Amino acid sequence: MPFLASSHLSAFVRFLKKPAAIYSLFALLVASNVLTGVALLMAPEISTLFTAAPDRSYMAYEERMLALRMEVDRLHSRQYRQAGDLNLQMQELAQQQQFLAEQHSFVRILAEKAEELGLQIDLGDGQTTAAIEPASLGDSAGTSSNANSIEAFQSSLDQMVDESRLALAAIGEAADKSTGDIVSGLRAIGIRPDFSGIQSDAMGGPFEPPQMDDQTSTSLAENANSVMVSLEKFQIARSTLRELPVYFPLRSRHTISSGFGNRRDPFTGTTAFHSGVDFPAPLGTSVRAAGGGKVTFAGTMNGYGNMIEIENGGIKTRYGHLSAIGVEVGQIISAGDIIGKVGSTGRSTGPHLHFEVRVNDTPKNPVPYLSISRSLGEYLAG
Repeated sequence: MPFLASSHLSAFVRFLKKPAAIYSLFALLVASNVLTGVALLMAPEISTLFTAAPDRSYMAYEERMLALRMEVDRLHSRQYRQAGDLNLQMQELAQQQQFLAEQHSFVRILAEKAEELGLQIDLGDGQTTAAIEPASLGDSAGTSSNANSIEAFQSSLDQMVDESRLALAAIGEAADKSTGDIVSGLRAIGIRPDFSGIQSDAMGGPFEPPQMDDQTSTSLAENANSVMVSLEKFQIARSTLRELPVYFPLRSRHTISSGFGNRRDPFTGTTAFHSGVDFPAPLGTSVRAAGGGKVTFAGTMNGYGNMIEIENGGIKTRYGHLSAIGVEVGQIISAGDIIGKVGSTGRSTGPHLHFEVRVNDTPKNPVPYLSISRSLGEYLAG
């Protein structure tokens, strides 16, 4: 056996000395190394070590791209939202403009009505009854330009609201003051205008929550309605005044020769009641109606001589001692119309006008009535 081992070893040494043997061993070594490397790369743990870094870089890149896309979408969405908000604001302002334009037109109508009624309206320096043209929104492409247009437009609407409020305040103040003057003047003769037909406090409707963006329109509408009521009251007060016998019956004012009430009778010398006032005047002086109404008497009456009686709403006026009568029963007379001539007919001591005022056929002192033509003369003109 030792011999056999020695012989095999000798043969193997001789084999290694051959070139072919050396190349074969080298090839075998390279092949074993390649197989070992392939096995290592195919193992999951080893593969992960080589591929983890590239995968992490790719995932970071994907995450960055996703974040950029989300940022772009957010910016676009914000731009669209801003554009939508601007469009909505423009629509709301356009609606507000339409409403305010209608309110402003109504204010101008009220101002014109006040002027027709003879009210002196102090509107200040601004032309509050003129049309106001708000800034145009236009079709600007840029968001910044649109925002500037909206700001200018809103400023114009605010100016319209302010001027409308000033005009309404001026009209209401003038109407209320004038109505107060007339009511105060008529109180002295026991006359009060009838305002019962004005429904200023009537209102109703279902309850709805308040709208915060409707305060301006509501305020203007309420102010306009209040001013309209004030104008209606003034019109009634002025009409009541003009229907009363407050105009002086002679062209020029004359002294009173005999007043209203108890006096010394010029014929008997005893105390007697005088139901009117006497205005001495030249014979033939024109006599004018102190108030409008319907002629209820035109002829001769005991004590009065030639006499005319005019009635309007329970108030009568009498014109006595006339030298001529220029109207007939049933005729409608306006204040200031010439109805006769001064004379001395009837129970008279000389040419003069006997003037009476009767309320529900009860004699009243004519002087307070005629005095109103002085204190409230501005409301009788026109």
